[in-house]
Amino acid sequence: MHERTPPRARAALGLGSLIGEALRGAGDLLGKEIRLFQVEVDGNIRALAGLIARFGLAVILLVGGQLLLILALVKALGALIGSEAVAALCVGGLFAAVTGLFLVLGLRRMSLDNLAPRRTELQLARDAEMLGGAKE
Repeated sequence: MHERTPPRARAALGLGSLIGEALRGAGDLLGKEIRLFQVEVDGNIRALAGLIARFGLAVILLVGGQLLLILALVKALGALIGSEAVAALCVGGLFAAVTGLFLVLGLRRMSLDNLAPRRTELQLARDAEMLGGAKE
């Protein structure tokens, strides 16, 4: 059958099959890139949910322990300086500053930038570089 097909038609069939194969390969690559993106974002969201749960539990335990510690410190400092009101202000101000520091650190850790799919970005850059290198 190939003997009856003119050479130009055979070249066109070969070119068509090459283009079809290239399109299939590009489709497969795009599908894999999308799957990588989905897996990475899902993992990042799960990690963030776990971090929020741990952070919430830590806050609950910290508040309970902190209340007991604050009461003990206020009583001790009040006995030393003679005024529980002034002692309460000193101790409360110190713990408010420490709590604010932990809050800022926790919010930085939970920023939206941490959800960015870094591996997908790197893989897309590598694929683009590979495709760009193939043209030369």
